[in-house]
Amino acid sequence: MTALLTLIGLAIVLILVVGLCAGGTIGANRGIGIRLPATRLSESAWRAGHRAALLPAIVGGGVVIVIAGVGLAYPDLQPAMQVIGIVLFLGTLTWATLCANNAARALADDRRDR
Repeated sequence: MTALLTLIGLAIVLILVVGLCAGGTIGANRGIGIRLPATRLSESAWRAGHRAALLPAIVGGGVVIVIAGVGLAYPDLQPAMQVIGIVLFLGTLTWATLCANNAARALADDRRDR
């Protein structure tokens, strides 16, 4: 049960942090957010990267929350839902990170071409 509650908490934190970074409430920093070389190039790259990562964070995080909820509602399924939830959460992190990196790099490339 603890693992499922932790997954729910992590998914909520992911969605909130990416959303706050995308909206500019949390600016580029060294402690929180999707911190890649491309997203740290500028404040606009930071925001563009997080805006691109927002949909994957919401969709993936939402699915993780639902999977964890199923595990909480049906105790017999908890072990399977824990594994599925962890795999989906890691996949969500990867998907969001790739989207953020691609968007931030595209912004940097556009600026170089001008």
